[in-house]
Amino acid sequence: MIHRTTIDRVALREALLEQSDNFDKQIKKLSTSLNDQILNTMLKSIILIGGACAVIFAGASFLIKLNS
Repeated sequence: MIHRTTIDRVALREALLEQSDNFDKQIKKLSTSLNDQILNTMLKSIILIGGACAVIFAGASFLIKLNS
C-alpha cells in the first residue's frame, strides 16, 4: 500500500508539473499577443496623429498663402 501511495504521489506531481508548464506556455502566448496588439494600436495612433498634424499644417500654410 505504501508503494502504491508513493507511485500515486509521483504521478500526481508529474501531472501537476505538466499542467504548470502548459499554463506558463499559455501565459507567455497571451502576453506576446497582448504586447503585439498594444504595439499595433500605438503605431496606428502615431500614424493618425501624424496625418492629422500634416492636414493642420497644410491647412495653415494654405491660409497663410491666401492672406498674403
